Order: sequence, then structure tokens, then C-alpha cells
Amino acid sequence: FERKKGVSDYQHLLFLLQLCRLRLKEMDVQEAKPEWRYESVVFDAYTLALCFSALATARVILRNYVIEPVCGSHFEVHNNLKAFSENAWNILYYVVSFGWGMKIFFEQEWSVNGRDLFFPDKGMSDEFHAYYMAQLAFYVLCLYCVVFTHVRRKDYWAMILHHGVTIALVAYSTYLGYTRAGLIVFLLHDSGDILLYLTRALNKWEKDSRGMKISFKLSILVLFVTRIGLYPYFLYLSSIDVLNHYDEPKGYYIFAALLYSLFLYHLAWLFPVLVTQKSMAATEKRKEE
Repeated sequence: FERKKGVSDYQHLLFLLQLCRLRLKEMDVQEAKPEWRYESVVFDAYTLALCFSALATARVILRNYVIEPVCGSHFEVHNNLKAFSENAWNILYYVVSFGWGMKIFFEQEWSVNGRDLFFPDKGMSDEFHAYYMAQLAFYVLCLYCVVFTHVRRKDYWAMILHHGVTIALVAYSTYLGYTRAGLIVFLLHDSGDILLYLTRALNKWEKDSRGMKISFKLSILVLFVTRIGLYPYFLYLSSIDVLNHYDEPKGYYIFAALLYSLFLYHLAWLFPVLVTQKSMAATEKRKEE
């Protein structure tokens, strides 16, 4: 490019650098956006059914033939035993799920950024696929249990909304090939759910015990870090940074809406947790006085 009269060397250099930057960005978009078509609906439906059956069977066996017989003598109220066994089952699942997810994450070669997270994972490994379908099956099972088997609690509709949004998010990310983004969402949530259900289980085992209070405080800390701290950064990558690499990726608005709906649920859930913590702190203070 010839330099115009009156333009300094510095201005000319800046112009060339900006032109190169725009050209590289254009090439980045063109090269990093492969064609993607979801073609495994039959196989995924079969895998989902298999995972659902395995998880439902494992839940029944562990609750009815392991947890409740072993721990039953500790409980005088039958409903407390049922609630404890359900929480224990959830703890076991989330521990396995989080460990499995971390193993898969560290085996991946992509980075946590807007470009890689929304690059359709055409080379998804069999283990990653099994993990993803197991997660989808688990939340389908959770929704089924809330609707048909659990005693209806005051958070009935909140849990239905949470499980419904999660199922839609997992299914839609599978359809779009955004399973990398889905893996990050799972890891951020599973880490906090372990301590959350541990707190519930300890509260059923011995109400207001020291162990329960410690677990509750740790769960608040982890949930704040992951869902209120790290999750918004993930939202930035998935709704803003991604547009620096792709020109409105496929399904962008619906996928972003589902991610933000999950975050709004986190914020709504935050208020009762803080109220509970404040109430516990006030009770401890009265006991000390």
C-alpha cells in the first residue's frame, strides 16, 4: 500500500497493523467455523435410555439395599431416613460425576475461551459422549423423581424449573455440538452440589450438628466461587467473547438465553441461602449468650 502525502510513518504503520488484524480476524472466523450437522439422534436416544436405566437401577439398589439398611437404626422417623438416603445417593453421584468430568477435562487439548468452547466437537471421544449422556440421563431421572416419587416440598416448582432448564441446555448443546461449553457448566455445578447435598444429609443425620454447620459454610463458599464468581466469566466467554471469533454461531441466542436463565436461578437461590445463614448465626449467638 502506498503512503498518502501528509501521513507520517507512524500513522502508516498503525494503519497497516490494523488492516492485518482485521484480515487475521476474518481468516480466523473462516477457518475456525466448520460445518456441523447433528446426525446421531438414534444412537444418542439409545445411549440415553441405557444410562437412565442404569442410574435408576443404581439409585434403587443403593438406597433400598445399602444405605437404608446400614443407617436405618440411627433414625426414629422414617421420612428422615428416606431423605438421608436420597441425599447420600446424590452425594455419591456428584462425587463420581465431578471426578469423571475433571479427568475428561484434563485430557482435552482445547482451551477455555470463546473460540474453543463454541467450536463444534466433531472428534468427541466415546468416554466424553458417555459422560455427557449420563449427565443428561441423571437430570431426566431427577425431574422424574421430583414429579412422581418425592414428597412435594415448597421448592417443587423451583426444582422443576432448574431440572427443565438443565435438560434443555444439555440436549441443545448436544444438538449444536457445544459439548465443550457443556462440560464447563457441569464442572462448575457438580463441585458445589457435593457439599450442598452433604449438608442436607448431615442435617438429617443430626440436626444442627457441628459437622452440618461447617459443611454448610463450606458449601456457601464453593457455590459463591463457582456459580456467582466463575460462572459469570463463563457467560462472558459464551455470549461476548465468542462474537470476537464467530459471526453469531449457530443457535447463539437460544443457547445464551438458557445459560443466562441458569444464572438467574443461581441469583434467586442465593437469597434464601443467605437468610438461612443469617438465621443460623443468630441462633448460635443466642446460645453463646
